[in-house]
Amino acid sequence: MKVAFVVLHYCQVDVTFNCIDSLLNLKGAPQIIVVDNASPDGSGKQLDEKFKGSNQVFVILNDANLGFATANNIGYAYAKQELGAEVIAVINNDTIIEDSLFIEKLLTSDLLSRYHI
Repeated sequence: MKVAFVVLHYCQVDVTFNCIDSLLNLKGAPQIIVVDNASPDGSGKQLDEKFKGSNQVFVILNDANLGFATANNIGYAYAKQELGAEVIAVINNDTIIEDSLFIEKLLTSDLLSRYHI
């Protein structure tokens, strides 16, 4: 199953970099969609520059701050429609996943059959 993470970003570029780094260390090579919610400090552009050309991290730069739910929905739609992700986790940018087997554990748990969006 193709797994993707949607990470909402607003101004805290170091926090977001730490989150992305933790996701890149997971076994299973998830795809990561970072949605910048029009950060006024230019940090969204920093993320875009760092991951330009990546086949694992995709950065979406919103023209305006669309709010938490709408920005996450944009990332979710991209993961589903553009990347074909079958399992999509929407997480905060201050989330760090330390268990490298997180994806394997998620995919083999009964959570996927019990919870849906």
